[in-house]
Amino acid sequence: MKTVLIVEDDDALRESLEAYLDLAGFAVTGVPDGRSFRRELEEHRFAVVVIDLGLPDEEGEGLVELVRRTTDAMIVVVTSRDTLAARVDCYGLGADLFLRKPVDGRELTAAIGDLSWPSGAGG
Repeated sequence: MKTVLIVEDDDALRESLEAYLDLAGFAVTGVPDGRSFRRELEEHRFAVVVIDLGLPDEEGEGLVELVRRTTDAMIVVVTSRDTLAARVDCYGLGADLFLRKPVDGRELTAAIGDLSWPSGAGG
């Protein structure tokens, strides 16, 4: 089973995306902030991470950079910061995909399913 870690501070959105991905067959862990994200990343291996840029305790760009530097996980940025500068910065840090909020569970599931999964990635 493919594993996904979502960091999103909007509880309703995070829970909705978790539920949709779970129904689509992914093993999903959702967290509300950067500190929890870092803890999960240290303790578990994930095939895909979904990162919101505007978190209460830190900027998501730092998490994008951390994931790219320390794992082989695919990185999906989901944010309301839909500017050319934000997209270019995130791709420059290593993001594989950039989606604008509000993102629908169907779109996220399709996008994740279309990524080139790292070899051996899973649960």
